[in-house]
Amino acid sequence: MLVLTFLSGCIISFISAMPVGPVNLAVVHATLVKGKLSGYRLALGALIVEVAYCAISLFGLHILSEQKALVESMQWISIPVLLTLGLMSLFKKDFLIIGTAHNQLEYYFKKRQNCKIIALYPIFYNPKFSKNKTLGPIKFNLISQFWNSNLCALGGINETNIKKINITKVSTIAYQRYIAK
Repeated sequence: MLVLTFLSGCIISFISAMPVGPVNLAVVHATLVKGKLSGYRLALGALIVEVAYCAISLFGLHILSEQKALVESMQWISIPVLLTLGLMSLFKKDFLIIGTAHNQLEYYFKKRQNCKIIALYPIFYNPKFSKNKTLGPIKFNLISQFWNSNLCALGGINETNIKKINITKVSTIAYQRYIAK
């Protein structure tokens, strides 16, 4: 019983220690969609690249460990570089952050993320969303009635419904299919 508990603890620790990154998610996706063999191949490819990165970094550390003067000069150079980068980040200009939302809950998330413009969509029907997911100008206004943000209307805007945008309280619009024609 003690051995089983130890083994299950090791397995759980191993699984929870794996970083959930893009490569691991790609391996999981490939395994689920295309089968075990595809997942193994992708994992092997990622492993080869990681081993190469590890070998290069170990080789570089070995070379650096023999060059005491180079390491010391790099340490002294890094101090003003990091100080300069820190001061630059203190005085950086504000970026215009744009977010997208489908409903009020997502809107509040975007407000907490300090988005300056929030695109609420889809305002009109487009093939990406079903008809019951589209807002329309009236529902758009009802949802955004008490929002004090710059709003952007997005989704399904074309030559037949672009004039309906005037009855909404948006500051900008965004469209792709309209231009593509």
